[in-house]
Amino acid sequence: MHAVVCGAGIAGLTAAWWLDRLGWRVLVVERAPALRDGGYVIDFFGSGYDVAEEMGVLDQLRGVHQEVLGIGYMDAGGRRRAGIVYDTFTQAVAGRVVRVLREDLVHALHDALPDTVTVRFGRTVDRVTHHADGVVVRLDDGTECESDLLIGADGVYSRVRALAFGPRGHYVRPLGLRVASFVLRDDVVRDALDGEFRMLALPDRHAGGYPLLDGRVAAVFMHRAPDGKTAGGLPRDPRATLSAAFADQGWVVPRLLDACPPDAYYDFIAQTLLPTWRAGRVVLVGDACQAVSLLAGQGASLAMSGARQLAGHLAEHPVPEALKAYEEGLLPRITAMQRSARRSTAWFVPGSRLALTLRHNALRLAAMPGAAALLRTAVAPTPHAGVRTPTPTR
Repeated sequence: MHAVVCGAGIAGLTAAWWLDRLGWRVLVVERAPALRDGGYVIDFFGSGYDVAEEMGVLDQLRGVHQEVLGIGYMDAGGRRRAGIVYDTFTQAVAGRVVRVLREDLVHALHDALPDTVTVRFGRTVDRVTHHADGVVVRLDDGTECESDLLIGADGVYSRVRALAFGPRGHYVRPLGLRVASFVLRDDVVRDALDGEFRMLALPDRHAGGYPLLDGRVAAVFMHRAPDGKTAGGLPRDPRATLSAAFADQGWVVPRLLDACPPDAYYDFIAQTLLPTWRAGRVVLVGDACQAVSLLAGQGASLAMSGARQLAGHLAEHPVPEALKAYEEGLLPRITAMQRSARRSTAWFVPGSRLALTLRHNALRLAAMPGAAALLRTAVAPTPHAGVRTPTPTR
């Protein structure tokens, strides 16, 4: 059996590892010229942690664990108004959590790939032709290959999804917020963070950052889209938009704005909503089909558990039946999580001072004794529960 995986991110690399374990020949194509660096610190726990343990990459992840002590919400004068220490959450998941940069997780998964998996950078899928028993995949360099399965693991703006299901505007739902991030080196800002992920919390706007292992700081800005717009184009250089949104703010925000590069990451916070994840021998995994949103903080975990579940079904069923079982097992759960994430958007970036006060009060309650036990009940069961571990054939 042969599979083409489009996307060398978390979902794509995980899918490639598991399919190779089943004895499939796997080709991974990635549009970027190399593994994509950058991204956020991930609180990596739950089903994704379980899959990483099965794949033998946990030791590498523990070696790049980011020691962020908690979350703190600040006022313009630099006073901490509310927050929560991460120890509470760590206790809730029995210590089964690491905090790593997204790029470190991607590199760990790539390092775990055996030599039998082929990875081609600087390439993507250009055309897909369906036939009864598979697909013909044409790449953007003109080469073609017969494949039993094409996996779209190429993110929120998936090329494979556009080819198989239609334009992205039909399936990408912005949540009314925009996010920017970049890395800087500033000892004043780092000292002000005091080991935490700290944000200046204002109605409709949050700005701050967290310290990294190498002495740098990762800056993060979140704000409501100008004039309430949730779609449309994004500026090539986000600095003017960020300066307008965070003008005249205190604490360390002016230093962060001064350090913002013209190529800073800047995008919508969005979900991907689809009625189905499969079309013939094409199937989607990760953010291409199940993006809950950056705010929900479970994208990496869901990407890995979804790819593992897909492989589990392919180990037990012919391809069409396996794709059906994968979709039926996960899509309802992801749909419910997306619905919950839309409702909670106002919690992450409240729209009024009253809403900010209510959130801060709730966080103070969460810091009280017994909070870990309450959090434990909210930790979701592993999405691949009931799907047996694929038996290796190599």
